[in-house]
Amino acid sequence: MNISQESVNREHILCFKLERLLDQHNIYWKQRAHNAWLTKGDRNTAFFHAFASKRRIKNWIRKLKDDNGSVVEGDQLKSFIANQYQQLFTSSTSTHFEEVLSCVDPRVTREMNEALIKPFSGEEVWNALQSIGDLKTRGADGMPSIFYKKFWFLIGDQVKTEILDVLNGGPMPVGWNDTTIVLIPKISSPQLLKDFRSISLCNVLYKIVSKVLANRLKSILPDIISPTQSAFVPGRLITDNVLLSYELTHYLNAKRKDKEGLAAIKLDMSKAYDRVEWLFLEKILIRMGFNTRWVQLIMNCVTSVTYKIKVNGGYTHRIFPQRGLRQGDPLSPYLFILCAEGLSAMLQKAEQRGTIEGIKICRRAPRINHLFFADDSLILMRARENDAKELKYILELYEQAAGQKVNRDKSSIMFSPNTSQEIRSEIKSCLSIVSEARSERYLGLPISIGKSKKAVFEYIKKKVWSRIQGWQEKLLSKASKEILIKAIAQSIPAYAMSCFDLTKGFCDDLSMINGRYWWSQLDKTHKIHWLSWDKLTRSKKNGGLGFRDLHLFNLVMLSRQAWRLLTSPNTLCGQVLKARYFPNSDILHCAPRNGISYSWRSILRGVEILKE
Repeated sequence: MNISQESVNREHILCFKLERLLDQHNIYWKQRAHNAWLTKGDRNTAFFHAFASKRRIKNWIRKLKDDNGSVVEGDQLKSFIANQYQQLFTSSTSTHFEEVLSCVDPRVTREMNEALIKPFSGEEVWNALQSIGDLKTRGADGMPSIFYKKFWFLIGDQVKTEILDVLNGGPMPVGWNDTTIVLIPKISSPQLLKDFRSISLCNVLYKIVSKVLANRLKSILPDIISPTQSAFVPGRLITDNVLLSYELTHYLNAKRKDKEGLAAIKLDMSKAYDRVEWLFLEKILIRMGFNTRWVQLIMNCVTSVTYKIKVNGGYTHRIFPQRGLRQGDPLSPYLFILCAEGLSAMLQKAEQRGTIEGIKICRRAPRINHLFFADDSLILMRARENDAKELKYILELYEQAAGQKVNRDKSSIMFSPNTSQEIRSEIKSCLSIVSEARSERYLGLPISIGKSKKAVFEYIKKKVWSRIQGWQEKLLSKASKEILIKAIAQSIPAYAMSCFDLTKGFCDDLSMINGRYWWSQLDKTHKIHWLSWDKLTRSKKNGGLGFRDLHLFNLVMLSRQAWRLLTSPNTLCGQVLKARYFPNSDILHCAPRNGISYSWRSILRGVEILKE
């Protein structure tokens, strides 16, 4: 058969179609695998299939126990889970919220309200869409954001019109706020419903509305949220609270001689987002001074939701909630910290009255009796029974008003060494907290470090080892293994490195784990390391692979903290550290001395880099 131009053209068209189908198949399996780190390298390989299968097995619910200890399984699971969540989302009668609100001072100014309710624009809608990940898990309508981005030239004007109608006070269209809840196990073998984290999958159109509102709201948060809250507030970092909590507990652990002891209480809120009372949220927004029109916009987003829970590939019946915020809604984190202002305000008033006196680590430092990061709470106070009774009263008021519930089983308490055993027992009995531990972690990092740094940070090594071992190794190409090491294994310790010096020996141990994985071919098989790790950490243009030198990276992260303290001294963390360590100079002229905390000693290592 002679080859004609027509047959050549047809071959090109068929090759293009085949390539497009392979791309679509690759995207399908990549989305099913919910893999975020493998952005380059392997396409539709066995890795994605195995990853998706592993996730399916992990998330499959076989049986659960109810409150009476009876086992629920099979066809009964859907109705059981739906009924449990219906009870969770059913509003209890809010009481005592006026007592909580009376402690909150109005903070939203007229200029802030004008900025919040000024006319919305199409540019805000487009920017909100662009901030949504292309292949994020789809909502109830099954439409990913990449569809809207790719065909914006066809549907953009209509989408803008409908979204702006909602933002300008119109009703939420039917179906926009339908939400799918997926249950992600918190532990390896969950037995109770509380062992699952409920993540809400919202439709893209609703997410755009929510993101536009969230983008406006977060611009005023630094001026209206207490400095003791560092979650989701622009300009504040999670590490601020970590450094503060470590400094305060270091002072607590060093208090051995005075008659009066100190206590630090780590509170755990049970299903914190799911329990937020809508009435309390609306009241606190009004109390803080938000414009009525803005409050209506927010409550329209919050109260128009309906749920279906995905269980083992199927869906429960529709649930109409009466309370709760969604983990997955862009607005929810900001609304939650506004609700937490109620608890923060009550603790501040108690501090002013002297009924709950916090910790003051030196003469010039501010006194602190609580630190919040979303639903993570650390309460600091005198080890007195009266302080404990006042805290118990405040927590009960907040629980009744906001719908929250403190999980006493997961909460814990730490006392200074000079606290008598009698006082310890009285406070634990008053607060109904049994656990007393010194090995607790706050926001994922230790709040007390002993002499053995290696033992304290051993959990990081275990986490790195567990992530890069196993079935993934034999399914990945060399390029994908490189991405895995850079995106996952070398990123896991970065958070701890921003606050603590992990020591060169510990960083070398982590590099050894990464090097062993890089050169191995099969699981748990040791191979020759043909190049030293020092050469692999060189940039690619210098003959290396660009792997991170973890010890140098650790020093750089600590110098970043020093730079922040130098340039932003007015943060709560900056005020405390300055008062404690360099009250009459700046951080560049601060020298190490006896009795300083390990976190501050680590930051001083970063100061030396900063000077250079």
